[in-house]
Amino acid sequence: MAENIISIADDTPGLLAFENDGVISITDGVNTASVDIDYQANIKYYITAIWGPNPDFAGANKMQLKVTDGDTDWNSAVVDFDGSFNPGDDLSFAWENIYPQSIKITKIAKEPEW
Repeated sequence: MAENIISIADDTPGLLAFENDGVISITDGVNTASVDIDYQANIKYYITAIWGPNPDFAGANKMQLKVTDGDTDWNSAVVDFDGSFNPGDDLSFAWENIYPQSIKITKIAKEPEW
């Protein structure tokens, strides 16, 4: 079962979600980048979702998910990005989660930092 971190209405899984089996993923609706971590309670995790032109792939649209706890880094494979996330009118943080979450900092950069 996916627990959405960022979702579009009732879309499951959401744009950014974590699974009970330790997988954190980001999807554009067509492609998915994911990392498998053994996440623990009371540990802060920093999640970075990157998408857009990637210079390592001749400027092709790509996306990647990076997760760190400050000591260990988990990076997904760089996968194709279909070109858009469409939040429509219903972009939500922590939509319908049964677990407490603390989303303290959200940054959106103009250019992806690969």
